[in-house]
Amino acid sequence: RRPHPQAGDQGVSAAGDCLFCALVAGRIPARRVYEDEAHVAFFPLKHIEPGHTLLVPKRHAEYVFDMADGDYQALWAAAKRIAPAIRAVTGAARVGIAVEGFSVPHVHVHLVPINALNDLNPAREQAIADERADALAAALRAALRA
Repeated sequence: RRPHPQAGDQGVSAAGDCLFCALVAGRIPARRVYEDEAHVAFFPLKHIEPGHTLLVPKRHAEYVFDMADGDYQALWAAAKRIAPAIRAVTGAARVGIAVEGFSVPHVHVHLVPINALNDLNPAREQAIADERADALAAALRAALRA
C-alpha cells in the first residue's frame, strides 16, 4: 500500500494537499458538469476525447479498492448516471472507463466517449479550446438535469 502522498509527488501541492480535495473544496477551479452529495465530475485539463470527464468522490481515498463498500457502490452508481449524458452529448458509440490513480493520488474515474477499441488511449489526450469545453460542459449539465 502506498504511503500518504507527500509534497513534491505529482498531484500533490507543496503544502501536501491533494489537488482533487482542493478542487472538491472549491479552492481550485474546474469545469464541473455534475455534483451530488458524495461526488464531483469535471473536465480534465486535457481530454482523451472531447467530453472526457473525471468523476471523483468528495471523500479522499487513494485507491479504488480500498474504498468502503457503500462509497465504492455509490461511485459506480454516479458513473452510471453520468455516462449516458456523455454518450448523448458527444454522439459516442460507448463511454469507456479507466481508473488508475497515478497522476493524482485520489480515486478518479475517467469517463471517456469512445467509438473504437484504441480510443481510450491516454497518449491521445490534448487540450481542447475553451469555447468547445464550455459548450460541452453546458450541454452535459443540461443533459444531466433532464
